[in-house]
Amino acid sequence: MLKQLCVIMLLALAGCSSNNHFSDIATSNVAGQYFNDDGFGNQTNLILHDNGRYESTIEGVAGVTSYSQGTWSNIGNKISFSPESNSDKLKLSIQPMEVVEQNHELLLVPVRKVNLHQQLMANFGKSTYTYNR
Repeated sequence: MLKQLCVIMLLALAGCSSNNHFSDIATSNVAGQYFNDDGFGNQTNLILHDNGRYESTIEGVAGVTSYSQGTWSNIGNKISFSPESNSDKLKLSIQPMEVVEQNHELLLVPVRKVNLHQQLMANFGKSTYTYNR
């Protein structure tokens, strides 16, 4: 019985260590330019500057359709945004994003879409929820 319990614990710990989340990522490593293509002709561009500022635009077939800019912070590998000026679709604040690793690349995934992202990656090898560099 003790052996079985040890094997179960070992497998559980191995599963925990292989998740896609980084532990304690420096803000300077997260800073950079990210993009998301929704598959319908709209692309969201997100630039996280080293100084804690961000810029974001949504470009559709008619050009830039909305923007947002302000400050961002990285707490517990979750990126939060505080907009200072914005327009159109980005008038609502940008949703917090979780920093994940996939194939040794940093990606941003909206926090509320992480589980769906993981399911899409497992089933199809692609997710429309990632913000890639």
